[in-house]
Amino acid sequence: TCGHCNRVVLVKAGTGSTVYVLPQMAGPPKEEPGAFCRQCMRAICLQCCDEGRCLPLMRRIEAMEAKGRTLKAIGAACLCLLLAACQRVQAVGQFIAGDALTGVEPDSTADWFVATTGNDGNACTASGTPCLTMSGVHGKAIAAGDVVEFAAGTYAGMTWTKSGTSGQPITIRGYTTSCPTAVNSDAFSRGFRPAPTVTLTSAVTVTGDYVTFSCFRLTGGGYSTGSSDTRRGLEFYDNYITGGHFSIGYNDVPTAAAMPSSVTISRNYVTLSSICLFTVANNVTFTDNECERMNIGETDHVNPYGDTHLYRNNYFHGNVHTDVPGAHSDCFQVFNLGGANEVFRYSRNITIDRNTCMHFTEMIITSNSTADATLMNNWTVTNNVFAFPRLNGG
Repeated sequence: TCGHCNRVVLVKAGTGSTVYVLPQMAGPPKEEPGAFCRQCMRAICLQCCDEGRCLPLMRRIEAMEAKGRTLKAIGAACLCLLLAACQRVQAVGQFIAGDALTGVEPDSTADWFVATTGNDGNACTASGTPCLTMSGVHGKAIAAGDVVEFAAGTYAGMTWTKSGTSGQPITIRGYTTSCPTAVNSDAFSRGFRPAPTVTLTSAVTVTGDYVTFSCFRLTGGGYSTGSSDTRRGLEFYDNYITGGHFSIGYNDVPTAAAMPSSVTISRNYVTLSSICLFTVANNVTFTDNECERMNIGETDHVNPYGDTHLYRNNYFHGNVHTDVPGAHSDCFQVFNLGGANEVFRYSRNITIDRNTCMHFTEMIITSNSTADATLMNNWTVTNNVFAFPRLNGG
C-alpha cells in the first residue's frame, strides 16, 4: 500500500536477473519495483515518487500552519477584548472621579473652563472654578494655542474677537475627550450625526483669526464672520445647527483682499434654515457635512463664492416643496448679475466630488451676466449622486 496515496500496488517478486527501470525509461520489460520516501520513511508507488513531494509531510505542515493561524486569531481577539475592557474600566474610573459640580472630567487638557454652575469672577483655569458664560471666559487672558472647554448645559453665543496664530489656534469645544455622536439610520448618510451636550441659544460671530469651534448645538442661529471679512484660519467641527447656517464672508464684498481664507467646515449637521453654507471666501474646505431640509427663502444648500473650494462627501437632502413652494432649491448655486455690489462675486477653481444631493430644483446652477467670462471658471464635478428632484407637492 502506497504510503502517500494509499493505492494498492502489486509488486512482483524479483529474482537475481530482474531489471528494475522507471516506467518512463526505455528498456527491457518493466517491473513495478516501488519506491521509498526518505521524508516520511514510507514505501510509495512510482507515481507518487515521480511527483517528487511528500504528501503526508505537506498535510502536517498545512495543519500546523492552520493551527497557528487559529491561535493567532484567538490571541488577537483576546487582545482586542482586553483593550476594550481596559478602556471601559478607564472610562468608568473617570466618570466616578469626575467633578460632580461642573461635569468636567478631571483629566481634561483644557486651559479654561465654563460650566452652568460657574462664576465669571472665578479664575476659570480649573474645572473646579469655571466661568459661567462664554463672554466671561472671553474676558480672560486667553492666548494662542489655548483650549476653552464647556461643560454640558445651555449658554448664550456671542461675538468672538480673540485670535490664535497659524499652528496655535484657539479651540473652543463642548467636550473633554471627543464629541458624542448619535446613530443616523439613513442609508445615504455617514451613519451618525454629532450629538453635542452643550447648547448655544444664539448665534456665534467669529471676528478673530485661527479659531476653532467644535461640538456645539446652536438653536438660535449659526456661525458667521459678520462684516469682518479678513478672517483667516477658521475651523468648525461636529456642530449641530438648527435654524441657522454657516455664513463665511460678507454678501457685498468690497475688495478681493477682504475675503476670508483658509476655512475648514467638517462633520457638521445643519437643518431648518435658508441655506446650509453661504461663503464669499478663498481656500474653503467643506467635507463630511449633512444639510437637511432647508425651509426658508431660496432653500439652496451651498452658495460657493470665492476661489479654490473643495466640497467632498457631503449629504444634502430633505427639501420639501410645500415648505416654500416658490423657492428655487439648488444643490449648488452662484450668480453675478452685474450689480454694483457684485464686482467681486466670482466662483473659480471649485471642486465638487463624491457628494450626494437629493430633493432639489437644480443640481448645479451658475449665472454670469457680465462680460468677464473668468468670474465663473474652472469647476470640477466628479463622482456625485443627484437624485429625486423636488417636484410640486413632493
